[in-house]
Amino acid sequence: MTARSKAGSPTAPHRLRDLDPQQRRRILLWATVRSVLLTAAMTALYFLWPLDALPNTARELIGPALALTVFVGVLVWQLRAITSSNLPELRSVEALVVVGTVFLALTSLVYLYLDASMANGFSETLTRMSALYFTVTVFATVGFGDITATTDATRAAVTIQMVLGLILVGFIVKVLLATAKLTLERRADAADDQQAEAEQ
Repeated sequence: MTARSKAGSPTAPHRLRDLDPQQRRRILLWATVRSVLLTAAMTALYFLWPLDALPNTARELIGPALALTVFVGVLVWQLRAITSSNLPELRSVEALVVVGTVFLALTSLVYLYLDASMANGFSETLTRMSALYFTVTVFATVGFGDITATTDATRAAVTIQMVLGLILVGFIVKVLLATAKLTLERRADAADDQQAEAEQ
């Protein structure tokens, strides 16, 4: 078995523990670098995204709907990436990084759009950094209280973020990890079937 075996083939290694130490270190290093680069790229995109890309009218409605659509698209993309990965368990961890970063960035953009479309929606006017800061404090359940939602609309948005954050931590993490486990089981079954056919 080698790491160069075709991804998804029954003979390819599917777990880090199946690799020799040198291969394992190289793959872990590359996975870490890829996760850091993806996080940096998505964070840069958040800071560079033109806030006037959406029309002024109904921005507070279009923004959240677009954010939800993008988030679901990224989640589906990551699930597919896990099922096609040669090392699905490792890929599921990378998927958590991507999905988490996208969730925080999109939620921050929603807050920026809400702040721009309604007066006094938050206790202070949000910048990109303060919107991201607020999003992370809510997600981490720290809640410093230096920035707060002050209208029903922005409080509803924050409530939705808290509920979605719980879903992300509870349900989506389980789905990503279960997808990796199911992929491994299917490949083990395929390898067993191939071996049984070869013995006949």
